[in-house]
Amino acid sequence: MDKTSIKRDTLPPISIKRDGLPPIRFTGELIGRADNCIQHGNRANRCTKVWIYRTKGGRFVVLEEHLTAWANEYDRSTACSCETAAEAIAWLESRSGVDDGGLGRVAQEAVEAAVTNDAAFASAWVQVVE
Repeated sequence: MDKTSIKRDTLPPISIKRDGLPPIRFTGELIGRADNCIQHGNRANRCTKVWIYRTKGGRFVVLEEHLTAWANEYDRSTACSCETAAEAIAWLESRSGVDDGGLGRVAQEAVEAAVTNDAAFASAWVQVVE
């Protein structure tokens, strides 16, 4: 079975909440995820989680959450709906805070997980040089 095919009649609806924006609702499947909530065997006081979904219509939804256990700090959640895998990767890069561009560690792990489950991500996550 092709890893990019989705059984359209068996997928549950998904609703993703975003801070300051309406939720994104879709039917699809999780194709990649990563987090850094456990560090050196211990639960982190702050962590990031990234989920990547493919919708039954072929779009991609990316969710990024920043969680905290500290008093007077608040969890943050943002997400976007993207037409292509390359657009989803670019959205994650725009949020990474990495000085020279590219992805942060958690986002890269989520993208690399998506690469193993989706042909579009596999094609988008490679730099071809001729």
